Amino acid sequence: MMGAEQFGRMCERLGIRIIAAHSPRAKRRVERNQGTHQDRLVKKLRRKKIKTYEDANEFLEREYLPEHNRRFACEPRAAEDYHQAKPSRKELDEVVRLETEPVIGNDWVVRDENRYLQVKRAGRTGR
Repeated sequence: MMGAEQFGRMCERLGIRIIAAHSPRAKRRVERNQGTHQDRLVKKLRRKKIKTYEDANEFLEREYLPEHNRRFACEPRAAEDYHQAKPSRKELDEVVRLETEPVIGNDWVVRDENRYLQVKRAGRTGR
């Protein structure tokens, strides 16, 4: 599972500024909105007997999202569009990945994804 720190680094590399909900009121609003979607969407998928990702995506595009946008869309306060261009596939492949920091143990062995690498210990110099 990806940690918040890794997600933050990926967003930073892509030029995405994270705007966190700091107040309890804002956090409740975000969580309530997500919970509402999860609850409603699952129930609607069950009612329509949708069982595959392809059918679910088609339902989202053709029915669920247009209805949601019709009900909840509102006019922006300003006409300026601050969206950035979508990153290229290459940029996404370079940035969106899990990174681990290898650690050398007391026995001079590095473990990385179930691989063990023995580090040669350098001789003492200058003493």
